[in-house]
Amino acid sequence: HKYQGLEHAAVVNAFQGIYSVVDEIIDEKHIIDLTSMSGNIEFFNDHIHPTSRGTTEYARMVSKSLIKQIRDSQVQ
Repeated sequence: HKYQGLEHAAVVNAFQGIYSVVDEIIDEKHIIDLTSMSGNIEFFNDHIHPTSRGTTEYARMVSKSLIKQIRDSQVQ
């Protein structure tokens, strides 16, 4: 947060606002939850922008979720 000159609480509140809007307008089955990455300094340069390891983890998690959704849709 020091890079942006913001206090932690302001950043947390901003993201909570974003997430509440996402929850209101997007069905949960279409959301890929990446929050397990939050707070891991190996994944983020500044708590927001991912490192190369962070982008690799994003890709792994998104791919896994999309593969599952595709397989599930073929079963129906």
